[in-house]
Order: sequence, then C-alpha cells, then structure tokens
Amino acid sequence: MNEEEVMSEEEPLLADDSGRSSENESETGLGSIPYSRIQSQCLPFEDSTLKRLVPGCRITVSIQEAYYKDKKCWLEKDRRRPSVVLRNSKVPKVPTFPLTSDVVKRKKDLTWRMAALESYLQSVLDVSNFRNLPETLEFLEIGPLAFVDELGPKTKEGFIKRRCNHRDTRFGHFGQFCGLHVCPFWKERWLFIKENFVGFLDPRHGHIDSIFLFDTGFRVRKTKRNDGILLQNLSRKLFLKCENERQAEAWALEFHLILDRGSKDFVHANRYDSFAPVRPLSECRWIVDGATYFEAVAEVLDKAKEEIYITDWWLTPEIYLKRPTIHGHYWQLDYVLRRKAREGVQIYILLYKELEVALGINSYHTQKKLKKMHKNIKVIRHPEVSKGVLLWAHHEKIVCVDQSYAFVGGLDLCYGRWDDYQHRLSDFGEFEKKLHVLRHPSIPRKESSLLKETRSTSSVPELSSEVEMVKVQQTQPGNPETGHFRSAVRKYQATRTFKDIKKRLSMEAAMDEFQPEVEKLFSALQPSDRRRTIQEMALKALGMDRKFQLWHGKDYANFIFKDLYNLHQPYSDNIDRKVTPRMPWHDVGLFVQGKIARDIARHFILRWNHAKAEVCPRDSTYPYLMPKAYANLGDNLPSILADNITGTIFRAECQVLRSLSHWSGGISVTECSIQNAYIGIIQESKHFLYIENQFFVTQPSGENNIFNGIADALYNRILKAHRSKTSFHVFVVIPLLPAFEGELGTGTGTCIQAVSYWNYKSICRGHTSLYERLSRHMEDPSQYISFCGLRTHGVLNYKLVTELIYVHSKMLIADDQVAIIGSANINDRSMLGRRDSEIAVVVRDTHFLEKEEGRLHEAGRFCYSLRNAIFREHLGLMKSSKFNAELRDPSSPKFFKDLWAKTAINNTEVYEEVFRCIPSDKAHTFRELKVFQSVPNLASTNPEEATKKLKEICGYLVLFPFFFLCDEKLAPTLSTKERYLPVSVWT
Repeated sequence: MNEEEVMSEEEPLLADDSGRSSENESETGLGSIPYSRIQSQCLPFEDSTLKRLVPGCRITVSIQEAYYKDKKCWLEKDRRRPSVVLRNSKVPKVPTFPLTSDVVKRKKDLTWRMAALESYLQSVLDVSNFRNLPETLEFLEIGPLAFVDELGPKTKEGFIKRRCNHRDTRFGHFGQFCGLHVCPFWKERWLFIKENFVGFLDPRHGHIDSIFLFDTGFRVRKTKRNDGILLQNLSRKLFLKCENERQAEAWALEFHLILDRGSKDFVHANRYDSFAPVRPLSECRWIVDGATYFEAVAEVLDKAKEEIYITDWWLTPEIYLKRPTIHGHYWQLDYVLRRKAREGVQIYILLYKELEVALGINSYHTQKKLKKMHKNIKVIRHPEVSKGVLLWAHHEKIVCVDQSYAFVGGLDLCYGRWDDYQHRLSDFGEFEKKLHVLRHPSIPRKESSLLKETRSTSSVPELSSEVEMVKVQQTQPGNPETGHFRSAVRKYQATRTFKDIKKRLSMEAAMDEFQPEVEKLFSALQPSDRRRTIQEMALKALGMDRKFQLWHGKDYANFIFKDLYNLHQPYSDNIDRKVTPRMPWHDVGLFVQGKIARDIARHFILRWNHAKAEVCPRDSTYPYLMPKAYANLGDNLPSILADNITGTIFRAECQVLRSLSHWSGGISVTECSIQNAYIGIIQESKHFLYIENQFFVTQPSGENNIFNGIADALYNRILKAHRSKTSFHVFVVIPLLPAFEGELGTGTGTCIQAVSYWNYKSICRGHTSLYERLSRHMEDPSQYISFCGLRTHGVLNYKLVTELIYVHSKMLIADDQVAIIGSANINDRSMLGRRDSEIAVVVRDTHFLEKEEGRLHEAGRFCYSLRNAIFREHLGLMKSSKFNAELRDPSSPKFFKDLWAKTAINNTEVYEEVFRCIPSDKAHTFRELKVFQSVPNLASTNPEEATKKLKEICGYLVLFPFFFLCDEKLAPTLSTKERYLPVSVWT
C-alpha cells in the first residue's frame, strides 16, 4: 500500500503498545502504535471534539487492512464477495479443531475439552480474515447494532423467518388480499432484541425493516408449529419461524428474560392506564408564554448533537425563536434546523396533514421548504386522506433533542404564538426611525454570560452618532446565512467604505458597557418572575427596548379579525398593523430532561414509525426510529438550559400521558390517560383547582353525544365540598371568544357561534350545564366555581384600543401539589383518545415549601411557583409584593372575594365603560349587540378621561360573560354549511 506522511515542525515521536517513546524505530514501524495513542484523549469515536493526531508530531501513516465495501450488508450471505485482504501481515497458526467426539470423552477430560475449544475460537478470532466473515459473525450473534451503547446491552440476535399477520399498513388495503391474509409469505430477517424493543434488519441492504415496541399488549407464545413463535403488541402480530424447536425455545426464553430485566415499565399497567411509568425525581421546568418558551427551544435545538424530533399541529419554518431579531435570520427556525442538519444532526418532523378546504395552515409549504433545505431533514405529513381520516387531527406539540431533552405544552412553533407577559397590542418597530447612538470612550471588552446570548456569530455594523437607519423589516445587517451584507447606514452608504464603518462604535460595545446594569437587573429578579427573555433584558439595559419589531409579517396576527392566508409569503403583513391590534396569546409549556424526556421521544417514535409505514414504507431515506435505552441514562443529566433562560430546574415526580388510537398511532387499544388523570386529580383535590384551557366542552356522561367525564368529576367534587361545608374553589380561565375569523350575527361568524354554543351549553345554559346542575343543590354556585377570561388595552396609532388575550393553555393545577401541562383541550376531541392525538405530562411535587402565614396546606415548589407566576400576571402583581399572603392560599374565601373576583369585576366594568367591548352581558340578542356597538365609547369621545379611567385596570383578568347572546340560538342553522358537519367536529 502507498504511504502518506503527516508532517509537522518536530521530529517523529513513536511509541510501542505500552506507550513508551522510541526514537530509533523506522517510519514503517507505525504498526506498533495503537490508534488510541495518537488521540489527545480517550473519547467516543463519534465525539465532534476528537483530535485525530498528536499536535506537533510527525507521523507516518500506512494502511494495513482494507475492507471490501459495497451496498450489500454483511448479513447477506454472498459467496462471490471478495475476502478481506491483508497486506504484509503474518497470519498466526490456527490450532486444529478437536475431532474426537464428546461421547467417548471421560468426565475428567471435559474441562480440558472446554479449554481447547475456547483456545480454538480465540485463535480464530485473532485473524481478521476469519473474524469478519459473515459466518463467524452469525455464529457469534453479532449484528450491526449489537454494541451500540445507547440502544442498550447486547442480547440474543440471529436470522429468523418472519411473517406478518393481523395488519400491515405498509401495503394498504391490497395487503389484506395479497401477501398477508390470503397468501402470506415468509421473509428472512435478522432479529435483534434490545432493552425496550425488538428490531428486524433486512439482510439485503442492512436497513431496519421494522421496530416492534414493548407495550402493555406485548405477548410471546409458541404456535402450533414446534419451530414457531408468535409476537404480539398493541400495533401488530408477527409469526416467527426458527430453524428448529430448540432455537424457538431459546428465542422465547430470551424474550421472557428481557421483559423481566428492563421492559417492565412498558409491559405492565401504569397509573392512569398510561403507556409510560411514573418517573420519580424527574427534572422539569414550567414556561409561561411564548417568548421564554421559544428562546428555550432555540437554546436546546442549538445544542443538539444527534437527533431532533418535532411534531406540531401547525409549524411555520419562518418563525423567529429569539426576539428582537438583532441577529438577522440566525435564530429563525428554518435556519436553526438547516444549521444543525449541516452539522450531521438527523431531524425528523411530523406534521398534521390538514384538509386544505377546511384549514389554511399549509403544511405542504412547510414540508416542501424544510425538505429541500438539507437531506438530513425528514418531514412526514399524516394522516393520508385515502385512509378515511377526515375529522381528526394530530394536536401534540413536541420538541425533543437527543431523546434526552423535551418540550411539551400548548405552543406550536408557528405564527401568532410568540408573546410575553406584557401582551402588547401594537408593533411598529421604533428602530425604523432616526436613532442616535452616542459616542462612548474606548472600554475594554468584557465577556458577559448574559449578553453573550444576544450576539450573532457575525458582528453587527458599527454606527456613529446621529445616523439615520434604513428601514429593515425582517433582518438586521450582517446575516451570515445568506452571505449578503446589507448596510443599515444610509448616510455613509455611498461615501464611506466598510473599513471606515468598522472604526465606529458597535452595538456590541454599547451592550458591553451596560453589562453591570443588565447583570444587576437580572439578579434582582425573583425566580418566579424571570419572565423576560435575555434579548429583552439586554436591550432594556441599553435603553433600546421597544426599538425593534417583534412580530414580522404574518406573525402579526389577529385570528378573529382575519385568518392567515398566503403563508408562502411570510414577510408580508396579513393585516394592517396601523389599524388592527394584534391578538395577544397566553400559553403554558413544560421543559423536561432525563428519562421522562425519553418517554416523550418513545411516543414520537411510535407515531413516526406508524406514519412511515403508511406514507412512505419503501423510502429507505426515511428510516424507522429506535428508542434509546434507559439504563445508561443517569438521574443527574447535565442541564442544557441556563437558569437565566427558564429559571430554576425543579425535581418532581412526572409521568407522560397521551390520547392515541388506531388511526393516530396504529395501536389497537385506545389510550385516554389524559382524561383519566384529569378525572383522578379532580376527585382527589382537597382545597382548590385552577384550570386554563382553550375550550370547556363537557356534559354529563353521554348527554348531547358528549362523553368526556370532566363535567361529572367537577360536579361531584363541588357537591362533596358543599355537603361537607369545606372550603373549596375551582378557578377556570378560558378565552372570551373562540379564535375563528368572522363577525358575530353575520354569515361569517358561524364557526365562532358554534364553538360558543357548546361552551355555554357546558357552563351555564341548559339543564345539563354545570351551573344549572349545581344550582339545584346550592343557592350560588359561583362560591365554588368561577369562569374568567383575559383582556388588555393599549395605544395603536395614537388611539386607545383593546383586545381579548387568547387563552390557549391546557393546564390544571390542584392544591399547589400536582399539575397537568400538555396539548389536550377540555372536549371530546382531546380527551377520548380515539379522535385527536394529544400528549401531556402530570407533575406531582415531592419537595415542598416551608409553611408560611396565610397558607393552610402544603405547597409544592413546582406547582406553587407556576400558579404564583400566573396569578401575578393575571392580577397585575408582577412587580408588586402586595397581597403576598392572599396569594399563598387561593382556597380561602378572602382571596376569592377580595382579590380574584374584585379584580375581575372592576376590570370588566372599566373596559365596558371605556370601550363598550364584546362579548358583554349587556347584549342578549344580535339586535342588542348591534345597538350596543353603535353607541360611541369613551375612548373615542373623550380619550383623556378614558386614559384616566384605564389606570384603574389591574392585570388582565375579566369576568366571562354568562349572558352574552343568551337569547339567541348560536348553533349552526339549516341555511349554513356548518350545520351539516357532524357534532363531533365542534365537541
């Protein structure tokens, strides 16, 4: 073989196997140096920081072994394949295989016989020619994935013949008549067993043919054939045919052993009938509103090393994860994904494939754009319309990195979701105007852990004083991804060179000078109040907050005023931001890491493999995914997020819940563990319940074709408190109106009215509503349960405006001790399991706060901090220590009357007086609504007086209007197309 030299400034430094240096050996003696000796440190081979050569050394490299490589896998036995060729190697002598039969050997000779066989096998394996033969590897049961640590320890492997039965979605309906039921056939596969799944490799090319997850439906039993085994789980049945009966028994024994060792968590029944077990001491962190959530997602995605899993109901690639966008496109979602894909990270994205005539989320545009960005980005849309799934949706929101870190909650990575606790109504971006950047004396550069997060990899052009900025809507100058440099300085564009501009003061220098102020600002914040992004705090310290546009193009949205169109034009506004306020968005998410994140990844893998089998079964570029093992995942996983992004990481007991069925996940038994958990926690609650949800559609079981049990659980728990005369209260916060485009009382408002109809029918209208049922047993149900919404106000183009805050959270908190955070709404679509697919996590505190004055019950650290942060936002107490005692115990009548109800009533009255906004209890019919809106409001007739009046507003909490359009029939009429949709679409 030819030799090539790697030269450096120093003389060669050789070493033998023991590591001793030898300056006298020849350059061709490199064979005495193990590969590990020329590495800087012992690291996994895949480690990106691995340094291959010793720095400063001259090393001669010679190729000693050459392996034949083609498209075939070693699993395929092909006698025509060339053997391994060794050049200039000495083949050690292989001892002769003992030929004497064991039958004629005496007992005392068996020990010698065993030693002889062991010596023989070891000598064979010492020769690479023999060691790498397919026959040798098959004999030793060593497959391509045998020693992949992250998949778990090696167990039994080998060739078997497999036949599918029950169903195989890869062949569609045709498979039921050809190849499966009528004419089944056997296929040879390489079977390998791992800690929590069974895998099959196709020996023709070595690709994974299918993954068989262990679950509660897993069964192993012998068939009528002596050499046969039946494998069964919730997804499918497989018949295995072995070479003989002895081998079949060996395989069956191995299956039972692996189930006893590491798969109990998924094979045995779990709490709430969930697929996943309870994980004690799990690391988790709540996240309120999209600004912090998106920033945390950006940080975790940026640290991905192997895999990224994303599934959303709606995903828009052009969304900015960090704002203000002072880094240009660097933190735009599609740029982040492309950057990681170029680094070798495999990215798998599952999108809901909508019915285009009904929804305008344009998942095809998302798939097309992401797929062409890089080959490592794989996108599947599901379900196929041909499968007959027209009414239900994939509603989960998951971001999972390396199967170790995950986000769940109510936030899709799409337009309109990014928001913070300020819930602004307008966004012009004052940085478009003239900006004066003061000169500063030269100061030494000092790195800041906080401000470092706000910087791009390329420097922002430096500005001098009194420079007029060019209007830049989307990006800032110096975008490294596009390769184009756009000058932001019009004055110097023609007269100054780039070198001249570089001499001026940069934004980074300005940020560095204000470093102490920013650090001091952050350290002064309470952990529960760290709700502002790093970007925002840094700019605040510079006096530059509100200078950048936060919502670009389509992201500036008001879904009631106008739904989004032309999503392929992301940077053009959908509504006139000078006339129409945006709709603020309130949401809650959850970050977890460790084993609980691996459970979330397992759910994604099940859904991905099911979707692949249906959508692209023969596309080898879209692989079946494998869940990683749990045994090698410690309890103290390094935190991937800094405290200054999401605050404290809590340790609590967590469990993954989901709604899944045959169409959505390919399982034969429907899982509705989210509903089971809601009902169980409501029944077990002792002091109070706090619920935030997008909908509230629930009836007594079976009434009006609504079957979820949330209403019955609440009814029974409140009745129990009333009869025992104990303090108990349920706080419910839902949107004031559904987020559907249209105007009430017109043909365009049918969807809003239909959803409102079922909300009101569940809450307070009709004999089956919760309030009507409770009223039969008590005089005032509001003493036990209250419904509220959120509203805010602001100034738009010098005019006072107001808009409801859309509550999109899917959360329940009970007694400050247990919480559910996820994607499931309170309706049949989310709760029953056989309709929309959903995911959630139940978090139960195991660490509690010390008892304080005003708190009558134990409060968990996770749940109390979450509820306290949300209550302070809704009640306008973010920067106030007032009412601290009342906030500690929301079950007390004093808290409800003197703070919660009083704030909601006062805010509702002020908004109605100033804006005459809807929905309002003063409009019982469409005619009254028209008259109510026609009367000029105080904001338009006397802005100064209105401004004074608005100072009485505290927070965002307002009453939910029970009597709004109470005398109208809001259900779709016969003259509307919505009337002919099944009721289950709305419920």
